[in-house]
Amino acid sequence: MTKNKDKPKKQRRHPPVLAHESLVRIFPELRTLVPQVAAALRAKLKLEPHETFHEEQLQESTPLMRLLGAHAEACVYLDGLGEEDAATDANLLGHHLFHLLNYELHGRKTFWVDAPLAAMLMETRLDIDGAVLRLPFPTCAFVLTDPASLALAAELLEASDVERDPPRVVTAYLVDLGERVAGTSGLRIHALIDSLDGEWPYILSRDLLIHPKDGIDSILESHFPEVKLEERDEIFTSHPFKKLLHLLLNAVLYTTCSHYEQRTLSSPSPARTGEMGERRRAPPVLGGRPHWPKDAPSSESVFFLPGKIIVGPPAGNGSGGSSDRGEIAKRTWVRGHWRRANPEWSDKRLRWIEPYIRGPEMAALVEREYRLRA
Repeated sequence: MTKNKDKPKKQRRHPPVLAHESLVRIFPELRTLVPQVAAALRAKLKLEPHETFHEEQLQESTPLMRLLGAHAEACVYLDGLGEEDAATDANLLGHHLFHLLNYELHGRKTFWVDAPLAAMLMETRLDIDGAVLRLPFPTCAFVLTDPASLALAAELLEASDVERDPPRVVTAYLVDLGERVAGTSGLRIHALIDSLDGEWPYILSRDLLIHPKDGIDSILESHFPEVKLEERDEIFTSHPFKKLLHLLLNAVLYTTCSHYEQRTLSSPSPARTGEMGERRRAPPVLGGRPHWPKDAPSSESVFFLPGKIIVGPPAGNGSGGSSDRGEIAKRTWVRGHWRRANPEWSDKRLRWIEPYIRGPEMAALVEREYRLRA
């Protein structure tokens, strides 16, 4: 007689709905408006392939300004908000349009970080300088669905006094702002926390000033000259937010290192070409508002960054049985870390050194890759 064993939980094959897709659910007109405006502004501004939109350039789009004005009016006449609160709400929508348009402008490039890789990158030291920190694309998104990242997101919601369901996905949109101050470049990070509950994703924005010789810790503390530190909300210097930024910068470094590995995953339900967001039949209405299933997959194709842990010493690692004094040495795990290229090497990219066991072999170990399921 045998017992029925519980079937293992099936691993998700595609990320859930991303933040910009949640916004399209709320504002269906964005599905076609964003691609049209991005194309029109690209032609009008004659941008180079590496350039991104800036806020003042977005104000040159009449359709966008009309949308923001209509939203502010709707907040007043339909939702009963005061004019000041309505303007704040419209301004928030404008922040979202900034990353939506830049994301569209540069081909909607998305990286989904596997849970084991996210766990390693979250603990990887950032002892490199700003010269090697560059985005794989002028604008791209990083998707986090691992438990540790979602726990950080939950802490940020709690610290912001936002009452929401538990976070289901964090979508971070990173935009290269180009040169901001002489010799430095700007990087904007819009981290959107989404509970997939039909509400707007909660947004936290951070601008970083990158000097080629600055260490990453200094970059994480940086700010633009016009920022008044005494007026900045303490959440931007909180441990959970710094930890999330630390992970995102490590993920950026991973996409440009010499050992970079990724697989392209196509969506099970792709959107119509040239449109942003998913294309499905109208959702059922529960309690007077649309209701979408929380397990629906994203309609975007993504670059999947797989995670793995190497069990066993790295190739070429010596394994003597004891020290010269006859003492048995301990075996220890070496945490994943970055290694700079040798000055004599032609490939100057960073090397990502995955975790490994250091020390003499005291027992047989199977030297193979173990992929961990989240």
